[in-house]
Amino acid sequence: MTFAVERTIDGIRFLKDEDYIEAESRDEADLKLMIGILSGRFNLTCKIIGQIIGEIEISTDEMLDIIIKNYV
Repeated sequence: MTFAVERTIDGIRFLKDEDYIEAESRDEADLKLMIGILSGRFNLTCKIIGQIIGEIEISTDEMLDIIIKNYV
């Protein structure tokens, strides 16, 4: 399973592809996150926010429309 990790930088939340965690269970993912924090891969703002079911490609224009719709 693949788990998404959210990190906060200067008050802005980020979901980066390189922050995904591969694990067999949520408990294992939590353990890998803790190990990642101790090793410096992740920082203290990082948290697992869910499991990745699938990914879709989205254009920049579509993303901007979503951002404007949700935050303006």
